[in-house]
Amino acid sequence: MIAASDANSDLSKTVVKLGGFHMLMSFLGCIGYIMDGSGLKEALSTIYATNSVDKMLNGHAYARSIRGHTLLRLALSMKIFEEMKIEGCILDELIEQITSRDVSYEDVEGCKSSSNSLIDQFQDKLNELKARGPTAQLWAQYFEMVSIALDFIRAERLGLFKEHLDAVRKMLPYFHAGGHFLYAKSAHLYLQDMIKLEETMDEQSFQNFKNGFFTVKRTEKFNSGTWTDMVIEQSLMKSMKTEGGVSPGRSTQESVLCKWLYAMYATNTICEEIERFCNISLDSVDQHVEC
Repeated sequence: MIAASDANSDLSKTVVKLGGFHMLMSFLGCIGYIMDGSGLKEALSTIYATNSVDKMLNGHAYARSIRGHTLLRLALSMKIFEEMKIEGCILDELIEQITSRDVSYEDVEGCKSSSNSLIDQFQDKLNELKARGPTAQLWAQYFEMVSIALDFIRAERLGLFKEHLDAVRKMLPYFHAGGHFLYAKSAHLYLQDMIKLEETMDEQSFQNFKNGFFTVKRTEKFNSGTWTDMVIEQSLMKSMKTEGGVSPGRSTQESVLCKWLYAMYATNTICEEIERFCNISLDSVDQHVEC
């Protein structure tokens, strides 16, 4: 629509931001499609109910899917570490720093060289395992796909714009391989638009965008960035689907929807005043706590 609009119209200046929550759900569906018949479903069935696993593999059961894939990735990591030859003193020192619970940020920065060395060794071992055969290569690819998903979540929560674009770029071939061609096309266009932002936005706005303003933060807490479409799910869609909303028993006629939407502004003000009077603040929600 924007691409087809007149070059002089206000609509042509609009840059569409793809919803990261639904993009990640689509990517999780690609992982399930690519790993079909590999034994992944059977492995997840030992953690979750069998009927739940199908929804996890197509990406619809988002929280369970993220948790299950993270657990399997951790199990694969432990198997790979068992085959690595790591100097005992280096590993013991790192474990001691982590478990002591008094590690400062400076300590983390100080051990970056040793941790980077471990990461390089781990990646070399992963590449070595890929050469053992197609099965090993498939599970190494699964490890990398889950790592991309976790990097995508991390970039959004911390407001890391460059890392966000890197994760989207890595997702592209898997969208094609998984048959999610609409997201493959949309992600291509989204990535191109985001790369061109430096040329279309003023310098200060683009700098703010890179410094974390591309994500939504409903609280000042660290690691609290949220995708725009997830915020919609947690606020507007939640209000529509719970008691007093549109979905449970109300008519979906245009007149009813308009009355409900116009009334939201007034009722939200009343709710805020009641919260302030009762000294209760509903700043967080329990939905999608894994994101």
